[in-house]
Amino acid sequence: MKLRSTETFWPLKNAMNISYPSISSDINTEILIIGSGITGALMAYKLISEGKKIVLADRRDVCNGSTAASTALLQYEVDVPLHELIKLRGEKCAVDSYNNGKKAIFDLRTIIDTIKSDCGFEFKKSIYFTSFKKDIPFLKNEFKVRKQLGFDVSWLNKQDLEKIGLNALAAIESKTAAVIDPFKLSGDLLFYCQQNGMQIFDRTNITNIHSQKGKCIAQTDSKCTITADHVIHCTGYESTETINEKIVDLKSTFAIASESMPEIPIGLKNAVMWDTSSPYFYYRATSDNRIIMGGGDEEFKDPKKKR
Repeated sequence: MKLRSTETFWPLKNAMNISYPSISSDINTEILIIGSGITGALMAYKLISEGKKIVLADRRDVCNGSTAASTALLQYEVDVPLHELIKLRGEKCAVDSYNNGKKAIFDLRTIIDTIKSDCGFEFKKSIYFTSFKKDIPFLKNEFKVRKQLGFDVSWLNKQDLEKIGLNALAAIESKTAAVIDPFKLSGDLLFYCQQNGMQIFDRTNITNIHSQKGKCIAQTDSKCTITADHVIHCTGYESTETINEKIVDLKSTFAIASESMPEIPIGLKNAVMWDTSSPYFYYRATSDNRIIMGGGDEEFKDPKKKR
């Protein structure tokens, strides 16, 4: 599966400061985590903190799946606007979802401080904007609902947006968002977990998982086995290869990074931005004045045609 091109920004920026072995013998463990990206790394951190015995395996070098191409915008908003989520799930569930998203940003900062990761975490504002007149009523409704339910948001008009270098008609400004270097954070989390007892094996491809006498037996292409009480799949898009059930319809997305520029708009220095298009686009800056841009999911197409 082609998750990304061969040259993405974060690995080029960081290179690799540590490597891990491939598996060379059979192993028994309490928990097997498959996947060493940001999801697997955070899962490992949580379980190591609870004193669990863990083995983590990845078919690539660690952190080199889709995490290596993540735009790493940290926002409490989800893809469904709050006023629409309320219609779908009820007010309590919807508001809890948004509040938990906000809490997660601060929780992540605590984890970063605990492991002393130099991953470029910075708090930012979030600007949800529109360039279409037809979307202004939608955006106003979303702003009204968030304001009524206690979220710290402000309304920005065209003049406000021009002052920060954004050519748009209106926007909701949220006070809580952040950016990180996801590749660096994932690597730092894995190193911390290894130092606290977790075994890590990269370039270890698990080809089959089956149950035997209440245990999960994971077989690798090198004919080694990992026997575990539990297996946690943290392989993102590639979960479709290790889970038998059909759990998702894959879609296409993209992320790009610009060259470093002498100057970037002030709005991008202080905020992350995303728009009301469908599929939407989102933007952020890096500390060395690059602009990273991504796009919302589109219907899946043949990846060979995108190379």
